[in-house]
Amino acid sequence: MRAIVSHPPAKPSALESLALASFKSIVTGRDIEEIAQRMGSKDDVLALHQRATAPVGTTTASGFASQLMQTAFGQYLATLQGSAAARIISLGMSVPMGRSDGFAAPTRNTAPATLPWVGESAPIPVRTFDFQGLTLTPKKMAAISVLSRELAKRAGGEAAVRQMLREDGEVALDAAYFSATSESASDHPGLLEGLTAINGYGGGDLQAFQEDISAILTVIGPRNSGSIVYVTGMATVERIALKFPDFRGTVLGSQAVADTTLIGVDAGNLVHSFGDFDIDTSTSATVHMSDTPAEIVADNGTVADPTRSVFQTDCVAIRIIGDLAFGQRKADTVAVVENITW
Repeated sequence: MRAIVSHPPAKPSALESLALASFKSIVTGRDIEEIAQRMGSKDDVLALHQRATAPVGTTTASGFASQLMQTAFGQYLATLQGSAAARIISLGMSVPMGRSDGFAAPTRNTAPATLPWVGESAPIPVRTFDFQGLTLTPKKMAAISVLSRELAKRAGGEAAVRQMLREDGEVALDAAYFSATSESASDHPGLLEGLTAINGYGGGDLQAFQEDISAILTVIGPRNSGSIVYVTGMATVERIALKFPDFRGTVLGSQAVADTTLIGVDAGNLVHSFGDFDIDTSTSATVHMSDTPAEIVADNGTVADPTRSVFQTDCVAIRIIGDLAFGQRKADTVAVVENITW
């Protein structure tokens, strides 16, 4: 059985549609309502454009867990089907974003009750839910894309812009999610933060593959949620399908993970929270065209290079900013094997 999860086309999110409508509005001079109408997403786009509040999930509504992903930023991340992180997020718990300086997320400090039967007048077993053990501190994710005015007017331009926004979002999300970065004033800790990597089993054969999987399960297998997934590089995903077609585990590929790395994640024991977002478009900004941007002119007079004036080059800059927080509801939810040989 092929264990690789396919990437079905995702329906455009409201945030993505708003970004496209804002882009086309600024380059064509047409009203955003007219553009949204043509795109077939008028109500969603206008609600977000006017900063309407998304409905809050309730325990009486169907699909309670999914409805907690109530903000447009969370919905946008869910459409990034080329992102392994987005696929994992959809399997975990989602809770409303709390205070910007940190908020408590639900965790367990004991195993679920194992004995449901209680005798007459006998005490009922008690299990404690801990709402203080995991503090989620939201961090800001942001990106700027610069696109030409001609692209917006060209046939197929909308599809090209949509695809580029998704690709940028997929790589950026995965790079942050599967990192070993420690928490700082600006950075969210990655899933691999603080982990000691398991060294891959030698030999490069089926036994090596099985030993690496077993090593991961030794860590994350006990009391797992039943939603274990494995993440590795894109080429290794295909290699697993070719060399080990009988493997029944769920394997996700990520452009942000090395082909010599295998990450095991108990996705059901992760918790995520999505906050507010901002979308801005500009035809007059000056931006530093770099993945490691700097101030255009630093305090010491250093000028960033290369820079672009979107006004002078007849381009449009689209900026998307959103808040995200995530963490583990129990210990030993993630394990990583480095230097795999198969």
